[in-house]
Amino acid sequence: MLKRWAVITGFSLALIIANTAGCGQGPTTAPSSLQTIDPTHPSLRYTGRWDQQNPEAPWAGWAGSEVALGFVGSAAWVELDPGTNTEYFRVVIDGDPTSSRKFEVMPGPGKYLLAENLASGPHTVE
Repeated sequence: MLKRWAVITGFSLALIIANTAGCGQGPTTAPSSLQTIDPTHPSLRYTGRWDQQNPEAPWAGWAGSEVALGFVGSAAWVELDPGTNTEYFRVVIDGDPTSSRKFEVMPGPGKYLLAENLASGPHTVE
């Protein structure tokens, strides 16, 4: 379920964006000074099959489901909850699939680092 994005399917999502100097090396502790973006934020773009009966906790259990966001910052985390299963996700930063990374999400809620040490300016995460 998508819990929250902080300025990124059967799971919950949240995104956290930070102006600090990787990708998904397991649950992490995000900095305390973050911009948090809830799953209902109009800047999030959902594609594929998403169950949004509960807009605060959308989930997708189908291949090809995606959520994307544009942001200005140097790092991004996501809060995910795959329930009782281990799930795998691929993150694409700035539309470059050749540098995409796959990461493992362990059962239960956790925050995962999607990108860090990004150059100044606008970025996308999907």
